[in-house]
Amino acid sequence: MSANSDSNVIGVVILARHGDRQGRYQNPETYSATSTVITPLGEQQEYQLGGYLRDIYLNPNSSSYIQGIFSVPAIFNESEVIVRADAGGDGGVIVDSSEAMVQGLWPATPLQSIVLANGSSITSPLGGYQYVPIESVDPDEDVSLEGYTSCNVRTAWNIFDYMNVQNTHNATFAQRLPSTFLEQARALANWHEYNVFTDPDFYGIGNIGIQTMLPSMLSAIQDIANSTNPLRLHYSAISYIPFMSFFNMTGLVESGDIVGGIVDYAAAVVLEIRQSSSDSEPFIRFQYKNGTDDILHNYSLTFPGRSGTATYLFQHSSMPSNPQLSTAHLIGARFVGRIASEDVINSWLQRPPEYTRESAQLALVSWVLD
Repeated sequence: MSANSDSNVIGVVILARHGDRQGRYQNPETYSATSTVITPLGEQQEYQLGGYLRDIYLNPNSSSYIQGIFSVPAIFNESEVIVRADAGGDGGVIVDSSEAMVQGLWPATPLQSIVLANGSSITSPLGGYQYVPIESVDPDEDVSLEGYTSCNVRTAWNIFDYMNVQNTHNATFAQRLPSTFLEQARALANWHEYNVFTDPDFYGIGNIGIQTMLPSMLSAIQDIANSTNPLRLHYSAISYIPFMSFFNMTGLVESGDIVGGIVDYAAAVVLEIRQSSSDSEPFIRFQYKNGTDDILHNYSLTFPGRSGTATYLFQHSSMPSNPQLSTAHLIGARFVGRIASEDVINSWLQRPPEYTRESAQLALVSWVLD
């Protein structure tokens, strides 16, 4: 990972995929999925991701240490952190992944203790376990992390997912599976999923996987860039789908920097909000690592095909992040300026029975893209 020696990180926005899990079935008509559970391997993947990010962003000796974060970075400070986890189709897998990830970021420490009036010292259970609050986001109440369900599509995903899970956890299956079959299945699934969850039109519905997340991401960026706001780290635990939409909208696939398809377990995007001096305009640096064995890489974003008041193309590794520029420069004022709140969906849900949640989502997208 390259570092900017002339700037400091003042906060980060993290998107991370869940870890390894047991098999599940995804409805080919609606993309709703059966419940499943995370595995010990998945927990380790997420814990390692958290530890990796801790070494970069919470280590005072790191060149990318988050400036201004709590004076004892090993101790979790709720005022500086927001953690949100998709509680939808994967059951508790994504929420459990986020719990493992934050334990890597803020592991148990004897510093998690207090001294009582009688002089005795009490440490939290499990050697100083830190309880990090996680907002569990139910897509029936908030579509921001899972705006893509109830899409009427068919999928090759189930075949690949079954083979991938069995190849990891079933020794007999793994021994008998021809060496090229899994990669062939993954290639077909990549092609199908990428073409479902992206769109050649920058504002098209195919990109909805990330479109519904953008308001919370932009809000976090603006809060971090605001020196009077304590927020320093915003983390969203998600599935693989928003990554594809994001990489498509930001030009990373078109440029050839990233192959369009399903990201690996524990893949992560980090948007670093940086500042070269206390009175300079903050800017954003995009970082991505695909899975546990990868490291963070810096990529330039171009946002091909977008329209609106912004004319600046990000052909560099950084972009402005102040409250006015972030919305215009990140995805165009035409889109962000009209993103609907959850109140819009709720108002549709209060209509007659024929107005289903799918209708509300489609109405939301139509309204946003109008």
